[in-house]
Amino acid sequence: MQKIICLCIAFIVLVVGAAGVVQQAKARWKPENADAPYRDWFAQQRTREGWSCCDLSDAHPVYDAYINEGKWHVLILGKDYEIQPYQLLSGPNPTGHAVVWYAGNGDYVWIFCFAPGPMY
Repeated sequence: MQKIICLCIAFIVLVVGAAGVVQQAKARWKPENADAPYRDWFAQQRTREGWSCCDLSDAHPVYDAYINEGKWHVLILGKDYEIQPYQLLSGPNPTGHAVVWYAGNGDYVWIFCFAPGPMY
């Protein structure tokens, strides 16, 4: 009986947590981004493996990206991050600057994708 109760509680916690994630995902586009230039381009970006880069709310302009020993680097919240091959996008970037999609804070940053600027 205790196992069933524990499983029910675990299931409820899982469902409530998933509902919170779904609500956050639906709320990603802020009203001020509704008519943002290149909105569709941001939403359509995918890694080489086909994973979504997320959208405009996770995208950040990059004006100081650089290449060191053949690898791209970006500064995020004052820390240097090396772009891994699976994060690097190919194809045109219409924004006029490099773009990095990431989530996190100064202690932990997860980079989803990086699109070099239009000159690369």
